[in-house]
Amino acid sequence: YQGGASIGNLIWNDLDGDGAQDAGEPGIGGVTVDLYNDINGNGVVDGADAVIDTVTTASDGSYSFSGLLAGDYIVDVTDTGTVLADTTLTGLSGVTDPEPVNLTSAEDEEDLDFGYQGSASIGDLVWNDLNSDGVKDAGEPGVGGVTIDLYSDLNGNGVVDGADAVIATATTAPNGSYSFTGLIADDYIVDVTDTGNVLGAAALTGATGVTDPEPVTVTSAQTYTS
Repeated sequence: YQGGASIGNLIWNDLDGDGAQDAGEPGIGGVTVDLYNDINGNGVVDGADAVIDTVTTASDGSYSFSGLLAGDYIVDVTDTGTVLADTTLTGLSGVTDPEPVNLTSAEDEEDLDFGYQGSASIGDLVWNDLNSDGVKDAGEPGVGGVTIDLYSDLNGNGVVDGADAVIATATTAPNGSYSFTGLIADDYIVDVTDTGNVLGAAALTGATGVTDPEPVTVTSAQTYTS
């Protein structure tokens, strides 16, 4: 007999660690999730509890277990591919891992979200390169008030295209510094948008080897500066 109940929803990169999926915060694909039949209904994997299904999150972070009967289950984010290495489950969502679920007949428990905050970061400085040598020399000032977008580079080609979306926006501090934090290991693109036209007709100095937009690949827990 195939049941009419289901469990699922989303695993996402909770950039600010607040336990809520804010606009732009991306889903995390490639994460394995196990579903246990909780035989004694105690909410803990023990005794005769067994894995009855395994799924992998889609590129948008979504997952679903369907065809379930009414009963007690446990959802366990196993992440066998270590996609979530060096991340922290954000607790304000009220979800634990593993997470017990009680289903009634034909219930769709499609709001079981797991947010993970990474420990990698991207950032550094926007500055006035007075002598155009691509190196920040003593006395050259940072430029504040410049907006910068961070894209998730879904196909890893280093170009903003397809489904690539802005996941965070920063504005440089008065000293020109900026930072995107809470990131997981992945491919990104940094784009100096300067929506306030602070930079006017200024030219990017090329000796630093940095382009705009600039593709960046970060590893787990890496602090990337350029």
